[in-house]
Amino acid sequence: MRALRFTALIVPASLIFLLMPAAQAAEPATAVATAVDPSRPGQLFGVRRGVAKSALSGRIAAAHSYVVRVDRGLVPGRRTYGVAEIAILTQDQEQLVWCVPAATRAVLSAFVKNLPSQSYLALLEGTDDLGTYLDRVPAVLNHYQNRVRYESRNSRTLTEYREAVRTDVDVYRAPLILAIDPANAPWYRKMSLLSGSHAIVAYGYAFTPRFAGISVWDPSGLQVAGRQIAAVGDLWLAGNNLNHPVVW
Repeated sequence: MRALRFTALIVPASLIFLLMPAAQAAEPATAVATAVDPSRPGQLFGVRRGVAKSALSGRIAAAHSYVVRVDRGLVPGRRTYGVAEIAILTQDQEQLVWCVPAATRAVLSAFVKNLPSQSYLALLEGTDDLGTYLDRVPAVLNHYQNRVRYESRNSRTLTEYREAVRTDVDVYRAPLILAIDPANAPWYRKMSLLSGSHAIVAYGYAFTPRFAGISVWDPSGLQVAGRQIAAVGDLWLAGNNLNHPVVW
């Protein structure tokens, strides 16, 4: 079943692992002039809609159960507040709809040093001129690393969304990919973007008595993008139109 999609050539599933090398040399960062489509002024897009998986399995089922217990106050010793981040290597998306390949590359940088190029990741993830389906991303992430088993899901509640980030950062040291409508992202508010779809990376959190924030990196290459600490509620609302998809 297909979930969300981001942009490039479509590769048959049977060939994906034949195409994947064990490692490739890292490429220097390349800035992109703009990620806004000139034919659609004021719009960022790159995540494609699809049918999300509904059944929970493996690590995701365990994480979901854990989040439910946290929400009910059943996890003794769980820190209410804290700050933590994972080191990631970033590279702005090199093509208009390559936010998912760029995000995938940043996630992989937390696990391996020799990173594949964005163009190669776009090939593996079936990116085309409309974007990338998110359910193609876990197979690529799971090929290059075996610390965790990534899956693509729609987050069910704000609590699950928040705790998924904290659990992956604290327990697994594993960044996540979030899909948002950039028109509702706080750092794009002054740009008055049209509704669209975009992938960002969550790599940390800052939870204090007065603020609950998630450290995210936006690969668009636009001046207001890059690294942000955004309120959890703002990110949740930015994902409303897409039903809160997460690769975690």
